[in-house]
Amino acid sequence: MGADLIGYFAKGPRKLPKRAMPAAEAEADRRLDWLRRVRPALEGRDDQALIGLLADCPWLDPAERSPRPANIDLEELHGQFRHLLNLAGDIRELTGQKAVREFVRSWPPRTRDAAHIVDPDIPGNLIVFAGERTWGDPPEGEGFRLLAQAGILGVAAILGVWVEAAFFSLHIPLARKGKADAVAQS
Repeated sequence: MGADLIGYFAKGPRKLPKRAMPAAEAEADRRLDWLRRVRPALEGRDDQALIGLLADCPWLDPAERSPRPANIDLEELHGQFRHLLNLAGDIRELTGQKAVREFVRSWPPRTRDAAHIVDPDIPGNLIVFAGERTWGDPPEGEGFRLLAQAGILGVAAILGVWVEAAFFSLHIPLARKGKADAVAQS
């Protein structure tokens, strides 16, 4: 057993389109607003508020947004929301405009934990990796933080950067039969 290499790949244009910045800022603000509503509900263990927040969750397909509360595995839902908040980082003072400007200014990340090459198939694009070896905790590097935050806030996608998206996938965890019955009775 040992440490694992944890990181994200990204692929996008060398120069990010400035005309897309207003749309990226608006999407980042929408997602930041949602994350700011989740934090107090999560910290207060207000399960009904968390279930209510699923109705406009930016990471869920609209068809998935209204499950029956008795079918939700609340512990797993708490874990997914905590994971999103951790990846988004410190959002107390963050705005969509700040997030977009930082991403544009820092693209591609030139940090200790990041490397990039010119895409051999599309010379106008870059392929970026940011991450490091860890024992299971998220990496602490600035490149990793930048890609994670830009991905979570929707900034990267709107600016034409594909970030390996497995870490943003969110689904409504359905309780198993015995657990659903216990939740329904509470």
